Order: sequence, then structure tokens, then C-alpha cells
Amino acid sequence: MPKKPRVAKHVTCERRRAVSSRGGTFVGFTDFESMCFASPVLDLAQLTLHFGGWGTQQYVLRSYETVASLAERDRFTLPVEAVVDLAAEGYWSLEALYGNASSRTTSAQRATHVMNLRELVRSLELIAAEMRRLGG
Repeated sequence: MPKKPRVAKHVTCERRRAVSSRGGTFVGFTDFESMCFASPVLDLAQLTLHFGGWGTQQYVLRSYETVASLAERDRFTLPVEAVVDLAAEGYWSLEALYGNASSRTTSAQRATHVMNLRELVRSLELIAAEMRRLGG
């Protein structure tokens, strides 16, 4: 099987660091210090999770596939990449809420972290259902 070309990946596709807007209108992504060349799966997982939750996954994939195809193995590993990203995101939110830095978070930041953790659980439930479906 021919190797699929790798693409430039943003790697940190998170609202808090990567989205640029002017006057409330999206104008692009920033913060490319973690950029590398690899499969687009991690970026697609992060895009899905950080901008709508796992329930938007099919919309993200359809949009991506209007410009490039996604290999079946990449489609199969997407839920796994999503779980890894959610684990990191969950750790970040829990550390901000209960770690040493928690005394420096504002009430608005704390509320956002709690909301992120609730979304994380919803996405994990949807991913678990999809993984069971894919597994047989």
C-alpha cells in the first residue's frame, strides 16, 4: 500500500491558544510553535472536541474530506486520539481547579474548567459508544 503523504499539523488546536478573531469573527489559527508533519487525525480530534464536542465529529470529517481524503486507519484511530486529548484536557482542568495554581484562577476561569470537564464526560460517553460499535 502506498504511504499517504503527511500534512502540516497544528498540534495545539485549542480555543484558548489557537484561535484568532477580530470583532467576534474568526480570522484564523495562531500559535504554531508545536507544528509538525504527521497524520491529520490529532488535529481533527482536537478540532472536533474543542469546537463542538464529539457529537460534531461527522461534520468535521465531512468538511475535511471535501479537500483531502482520510485513510480508513486514520478514521479508525480518531476516537483513540480523541480519548488521549481528552485525558490531557481533563488533567489540565483538574490541575487548574485543584492544583497549586488553583489559587490564581478567577471564578470565571474556574467555571470554564468545570464546564470543560462536563463536556469532556459527554464526549467520552459518545466516543465509548463509537468504539464499541467499531469493535464489533
